[in-house]
Parts: sequence; structure tokens; C-alpha cells
Amino acid sequence: ALYRNWAEHSEWVRAAINIRRTQISSAEWEIVPFSSDLKASDTLAKQIKRTFDMPNPRNDSFRSFIEPVVEDILVLDAGCIENVRNLRDQVVQMFPVDGASIKISSTWDGSEPDAYRYFWYPDWQERAKLKNRDMIYIMANPRTYSVVGLSPLETLKLAIDAELTGNEYNRRQVLSAA
Repeated sequence: ALYRNWAEHSEWVRAAINIRRTQISSAEWEIVPFSSDLKASDTLAKQIKRTFDMPNPRNDSFRSFIEPVVEDILVLDAGCIENVRNLRDQVVQMFPVDGASIKISSTWDGSEPDAYRYFWYPDWQERAKLKNRDMIYIMANPRTYSVVGLSPLETLKLAIDAELTGNEYNRRQVLSAA
């Protein structure tokens, strides 16, 4: 709640988020293989690009789809996208999901790909269980000792707290010496 509050009410934090959101949403991009050793399927690449260009009926463009996801990555380090599949098991729609409403299984290690990994809590109660194939969970700063990442705003809060604590310590030292 604190990080979302900063994102909404701090003009400095809002400006930084808007700059990064716009950079990403207006970038020119293509679907290419992860490794240059792999051969790409042009048909599959075009199909994936079409899905990103119009991800769902609500988000009619890549920009309207990706900007809330990028904001959740910057604010919470939790950009969440739900996949909707057709009968051929192909992803045909993608919906951005509030990263704060998704809880992650701390016991999932990848050995059971069909196990439930994500849990949707939109109103503090579990409303849905999602498998790894149903959810894309993006972290910019993953950690080995935690299932959630480290948000840039969390790092900012730690830096501000350290600065304030140091200033208070120095103030007490000066007052005690007098």
C-alpha cells in the first residue's frame, strides 16, 4: 500500500514511472528467438506479435496492455499477466492482473509443472488458483531467498529510512555533546 501510495501521490515517483512506462510502451519490438542458434518460425512469430498487438478486448493495443504491467514491475516488482488459451492450447488473449493481488507458492520448485503456483486474492480471499502456464509473473529483481522480487520503490524506502536514521543519530550525538 505504501509503494502504491508513493506511485500515486509523489510527483517525483510518478514522473519516473511515467518516463519508464512510456519508453517501454512506445519501443519498437519484434518476436525473435532467444538464441541466435535457434531457427524461428515466422508464422508463430507473427501469431505471437498479433496477440501482443491486441491482447484482449479491453486492452486494444500493446501500449494499453503493457503500461499497467510495467508500473506493477516498477512499484511492486510483480508484473502479472493471465493467459487465456483456445481449444488448441494456444494463448489467444492476455490480461494484465494487479500484482498486489497475486500470491506465489513458496514450495513450487518447477518439478511439477501442472501444480498450482499462483493464487489470486483480489479481496483478501482466495478466488482462483493458477498454474505456471496460466500466468506470466515478471520480476525485474528476483532473489534466491524469496519468491518475490525487490521493488525499486522498496529500495528507495530502505535508502530514505537509512538516511533519516543516520540524521537522527547525528542529531542525538550533537545534542548529547552539548
